[in-house]
Amino acid sequence: RRILPALVVVVISTLAVGWFLLLPDAFASLGESVAGLSLLLSNVNFWQDTGYFAKAAEEKPLLHTWSLAVEEQFYLVVPLALVALNYLGSQRSTLLLIVTSAAASFVLSLYGTYQYPSATFYLLPTRAWELLAGSALATCSQRRIFRNHIWNEASAAMGLLLIIVPCIIYDTLTRFPGMAALPPVAGTVLLICSGTGETKQPSICRLLALRPVVFIGLISYSFYLWHWPVFAFARYRSLVPLSASESGLLVCVGLVLAILSWRFVEVPFRTGK
Repeated sequence: RRILPALVVVVISTLAVGWFLLLPDAFASLGESVAGLSLLLSNVNFWQDTGYFAKAAEEKPLLHTWSLAVEEQFYLVVPLALVALNYLGSQRSTLLLIVTSAAASFVLSLYGTYQYPSATFYLLPTRAWELLAGSALATCSQRRIFRNHIWNEASAAMGLLLIIVPCIIYDTLTRFPGMAALPPVAGTVLLICSGTGETKQPSICRLLALRPVVFIGLISYSFYLWHWPVFAFARYRSLVPLSASESGLLVCVGLVLAILSWRFVEVPFRTGK
């Protein structure tokens, strides 16, 4: 109910637009993307097909669904493992296994970023540590790690900084994930931790709780789904790189589609209405 309804609408819409805009070989490639997505193997399909920042990749309307496939694969495996651990061991042993698994995945990511960059980018074993960081945080959240308000303020500020700076300084030459993925993941963990204690909420957390910011969060999944097809079709039809004004207009188109998708697809399915 959270993921599939909006995804189905975007995929059908992408196929419909692709029928009119894409040449036969590109439309056949789009069909392969849909098949891979339907089998929760979109990441494997794109790993075998192309590099993420290659020119051809920028024109693949469903390229971004590789990350959705990684999440779905994670959701299918890890919760079942955690349920089993809950019956077999203590919370401490569960946390230890999560941290150990995350460490192993991170080390594999460090190695693979240099030796097998495409596979490391797309496949679950080398991306699992990023998601397991959230599992570890959820497992130990009841301990209320951050109790001091000053420490919470500093942690929230550092967390937000670790998220924003990579957005500015990373480019297509940055080896990712590997070490480059550590700052945004650590920043996210710090930001969430700083807002879960019993002390006064940090000012940054209060800022992020403002209604306009929360609304961006509400439509973020739909925007994630819509933004890439919009840009991919525009790049496919354009003979020159998109200008800043054209990119800005496409962002606005994506936001409008995201709001409509959230309001008329996501909300009704999630609320059962």
